[in-house]
Amino acid sequence: AAAGAVLVALVASLAAGAPPPADAGEPARDPSIGPGLEWIAHRDNPFRQGDDADFINSDLAFTGDHLIQGNFAGFSVWDIADPAAPTLVSAVSCPGGQGDVSAVGNLVFVSVDETMSDDSCEAARVPETDENWEGVRIFDASDPASPQYVAAVRTRCGSHTHTVVPDPASADRVFIYVSAYSRGASRNCTGRNPLQIIEVPLAAPEGASVVGELDLFDDEAAFGPEDRVAGGAETRSTTGCHDITAYPAKALAIAACRGDGLVLSIADPLAPVVLQRVRDPAVAF
Repeated sequence: AAAGAVLVALVASLAAGAPPPADAGEPARDPSIGPGLEWIAHRDNPFRQGDDADFINSDLAFTGDHLIQGNFAGFSVWDIADPAAPTLVSAVSCPGGQGDVSAVGNLVFVSVDETMSDDSCEAARVPETDENWEGVRIFDASDPASPQYVAAVRTRCGSHTHTVVPDPASADRVFIYVSAYSRGASRNCTGRNPLQIIEVPLAAPEGASVVGELDLFDDEAAFGPEDRVAGGAETRSTTGCHDITAYPAKALAIAACRGDGLVLSIADPLAPVVLQRVRDPAVAF
């Protein structure tokens, strides 16, 4: 609830069109502000070097009074107790591509979707056909000024994104649904890739491990070239999912996949069930 309140404070002001405050700083170019939004602060990204057009941020996660900002080179921790005056607390350099982030209490989870030489923050990018590591890294941010790398869980096709799902039977652990898809010739990631499920004991995150996987598609269900509609959006054959949104209160999840959208039952989070498959010719990927 606290994180939601902060998010609302950040983006839901109705003072549309208001000019930025004097202490907001000057970005390289003014943002375009639409109705219902107010620009209240700007801070330079600590990872971006100059006006690097190739720099990519990935995702935001909220925990307490802190914002976790992911990017392809690591993540930053910002103190947003005063949303109009965000303060950089730390910047953790740990390259690995994608950098999708989520947070549960003091734990920060980071997706790695580039094939790396090992699971360390000093690893180098290696070809997908070489021996490699990719998956999910776990950090303990009990001290936001100095997050500690505590665990790494390898997944067969890396982690393009991930989604935290609570265990309805226990507050002592959470599950992470890992979404990934084949990108071509690879040592570990070819064809269609299953949803992989990581269990994280919250009191001992170093014990996190893959505890299950589920094939969401089979030869009959997967979107393929023969399913394309004349005049429809250009999309690609299904080899996995891009992202999943979980709605634990209703025991449901929605998966956005290559060519397909899925409605899942997560009543048993270790055994999701596909309830419905949706395709829209106006929607790509």
